[in-house]
Amino acid sequence: MAVTVPKHRSVGTPVFLAFLLSLTLLIPPSHAVTSAASDDSDPSISVRIVINQDDTYDMTVIGQLKSKSSSDKRGMKESCNPSDAGGPFEDLKASYSERNGLPTCTLTGKSIDLSEVDGFIKHKDDEYTLDTQKGQFPSSSAYGIDYKFSVTFPGEVTDADGGKVSGTTVTFTEPGRYQVSGKDTPAFPWVWVIVGVVGVGAIGGGLFWFLKH
Repeated sequence: MAVTVPKHRSVGTPVFLAFLLSLTLLIPPSHAVTSAASDDSDPSISVRIVINQDDTYDMTVIGQLKSKSSSDKRGMKESCNPSDAGGPFEDLKASYSERNGLPTCTLTGKSIDLSEVDGFIKHKDDEYTLDTQKGQFPSSSAYGIDYKFSVTFPGEVTDADGGKVSGTTVTFTEPGRYQVSGKDTPAFPWVWVIVGVVGVGAIGGGLFWFLKH
């Protein structure tokens, strides 16, 4: 379902929420720059995706305005719903809160089937590949938004596309088009197997020494 934005939509909180929900560039960059210069309500977006082994994924999107004005809080609360969003955001549930007095919209979805969003996350052979462009994520930092995007795979990361890797998670701090890949199963825990073998050997050796003496 495509996102439709009225031509007379004003720049401000509603536009930010529309941006949050569809994560597409909804207003010209020049307008965004003008807004940023005159508005202290700097937005932040944090996106976390966890890919599960059963060809589903969990998704959490948190949008926040660094403003405590009543108008921004009201606008955020009224707009905090994914009903107009498409792609991977269509089935997310929304909740409004105020974290440290700042208006916050949280979108969450659990066990979303990969088939519901064509091309966003693909499972081929023994790897999952996520393409942010297919998921309608922003590819430009023209809006000056504080942005964080992370993807967690079931197994090791095989292609981070320039992102920071920690365990099985890749993290980006700038909007852009990214294609990241990771294994569909956890790596075999050879270290623990070796530790177990050494432990059993030590116990057996100790028992043998005790019986001999």
